[in-house]
Amino acid sequence: MAETSRSLKQEAAFCQICLDYGFMSRQEVIGWADRYIKSTEHPEPSVIDVALATQIGTQDLLGLLAAVPGPVNISMVYARFFRFLASRLRSHPELTTRIARTLYRMAMCGRAPNEAAFSQMRDLDYDLELVEYAGKDINEVRGRVLDFLENNANSQTIVETDDVAPYR
Repeated sequence: MAETSRSLKQEAAFCQICLDYGFMSRQEVIGWADRYIKSTEHPEPSVIDVALATQIGTQDLLGLLAAVPGPVNISMVYARFFRFLASRLRSHPELTTRIARTLYRMAMCGRAPNEAAFSQMRDLDYDLELVEYAGKDINEVRGRVLDFLENNANSQTIVETDDVAPYR
């Protein structure tokens, strides 16, 4: 049972991150909860709450996902999120800007795979500015974003800090 709870909390945390960064819709999160409920004889009540959350806002839904019990290895969840983003970027190159901006947002919120990644994540956003205003090649930026995601797709750490330095 403990393994099931850990897996369930990992799934809920992944859905929470995807929803928070706009890579999963509310309907997709509710669909995840529905599939879980159908797959088990005794569903976790907090996931039933998620499945029934068709009339609440995104912030409330994020709260319900956070309330799913069990331990979570947040590093594994973020590593999975990076793999997910890398897969999306490979199949949808037009997502380069959106994904680079998401990485920038993560860095500015104080979340990165390691200390060095904070500046790398901010630099990707700066590269987008160069594409827009200085003619830098978007394909080069896409390659850098993909390299970052693939290099961090198996990260065993996530650094969270309130002390986010601005551009150096």
